Amino acid sequence: MARDAEGRDLIRAAEQLIVLRAPRDLIRTTLVWIRRMSATKEVAFLSEEDKGYAAYTLRGDHELRRDWYERQEEFDFGIHDGLGVSGEDLRIPLIFGKRQWGELLLRGSANALTPECRDQLAALGRLTARAFRNAFVYDRLRARVKGVTALWKVGTTISSSLNLQYLLELILSSLREVVPYDAAGIYLLDRDGERLTAATLRGYRSEKEKVARAKVGQGLIGWATKQGDDLLVDDVVANPHYIVAREETRSEMVALIRRGSRIVGAFNVESDEPHAYSRIDLFHLKALASQAAIAVDNAMLYREALEKRQLDSELSLARDIQQKLLPREAPRLRGWEMAGLNVPAKRVGGDYFDFIEVSRGIMGISIADVSGKGIPAGLVMATFRASLLAEILNEYSIEGIFRKVNELLVRSTDPGVFVTAIYGTLELGSGVFTYCNAGHVEPLIIRQGEAPRFVSGGDIVLGSFPQARYRQRLVTLEHGDVLLLYTDGISEAMGRGGEEFGSVRLASLVEDHRELPAVGIRDRIYAEVLEFAADPTVLDDMTAVVVKRVGERQGAASRPSDSGNS
Repeated sequence: MARDAEGRDLIRAAEQLIVLRAPRDLIRTTLVWIRRMSATKEVAFLSEEDKGYAAYTLRGDHELRRDWYERQEEFDFGIHDGLGVSGEDLRIPLIFGKRQWGELLLRGSANALTPECRDQLAALGRLTARAFRNAFVYDRLRARVKGVTALWKVGTTISSSLNLQYLLELILSSLREVVPYDAAGIYLLDRDGERLTAATLRGYRSEKEKVARAKVGQGLIGWATKQGDDLLVDDVVANPHYIVAREETRSEMVALIRRGSRIVGAFNVESDEPHAYSRIDLFHLKALASQAAIAVDNAMLYREALEKRQLDSELSLARDIQQKLLPREAPRLRGWEMAGLNVPAKRVGGDYFDFIEVSRGIMGISIADVSGKGIPAGLVMATFRASLLAEILNEYSIEGIFRKVNELLVRSTDPGVFVTAIYGTLELGSGVFTYCNAGHVEPLIIRQGEAPRFVSGGDIVLGSFPQARYRQRLVTLEHGDVLLLYTDGISEAMGRGGEEFGSVRLASLVEDHRELPAVGIRDRIYAEVLEFAADPTVLDDMTAVVVKRVGERQGAASRPSDSGNS
């Protein structure tokens, strides 16, 4: 470094000065030690038999610490305000201001030097200290300028690129201009928070896979991540957390990459020299780590935006497909009005209803509720619908249809996934509705002059028990009767006071509006639930089927657009 060369020049100047004032053979060894940012380094020759504070510091490459100054009795000398003479040795302290920057040690017959020579050497010591101080300040300023320049370079690039790999490579290259290293890497924390994976590496010549991943808590990188603190290690050999990944490494720094308060990665640099890094180096590393955090944050936000856009597109497609699985319109039947409602809590739901023409004069009606919400529930719903329609075409009895559908769901779904459902056939002439109830909420019948009636009786849910059996039941609908099939998303809607909408409130609502067409009853149910709900955005899937027996003239007036899918 520049400071080393300047020190050597000063030593040669001292030797030339001494030669002018004393015989050359009186000077056997010349030594200078210099305070650096973190450690002392030998500038001139130091023989093995040399002793004292300077020799001890240099030969062991020990870091200078203030508490050592207080233990001067352990060494031959300490901090001096002027020239020191010990036997044949002459010590010239390099003091500038209130700080000692080093010491010039001249081995030889110091007593043979004249007072004038000593005065000149003392002046030389002061000039040397000033030069060392200036070199030290210059190095610090130069490092700061390089650091600011590197940060500016990285910052301007971050604002114009979302390529994370390119940005991390740039950051690693910029670091070398500020903090020299022999090996370095940037690691990103996996989503499970258990491992760090190298996003980019430099200086690892072999066994690259050995350093490509680091487990949290193991090695210096993993330990720093676990502790949530940066590391500056002067000697990795003496550190109990160090795991050898590169034989030449002697010192290492780790700066964590944070996204807000959360750790998302780590910046690691290694040197082949012990005591290679200072706190200023760690400061620069942390500054670039913060830039890396911005790059990671921007890249993650961009990736999340792309994933969200992709998910939105897939959800829209799934929503369109699911809507096509539901009836496009309610059937137009003489003497009957029918309407359906399906409002999923998310874009894709797990509720289902259908009107199925089984044969002339017989209409199949079904409603189902899959456990869970969203796409998983929607997929199970599609499976249920396909198997139900397939078994209906095979002309099994209703209880046989449910038995077959149950067996299929048990084989094709995970444990804990189940379907509640009602499927039945309505004889349009007689009004007899024959059905099976697999764990679904009880159907509601509204009849003029009678109290609302929930038709009790049901069997086990579909998809949980392979040997489940189901029993057919029947009700007869008279003129003016209203049959309501619905899912628990309606009855369990939560109000502002923490109270559920409830089946009793629902029955009263339908009874109060029984004179309305089926579509009107459906619309009143939906409007009342929305008004009742404390937060409409957290409602469950809501599905309902309204069947009303009317006179032939009224039934003929029902409109085909009343399926009510939302």
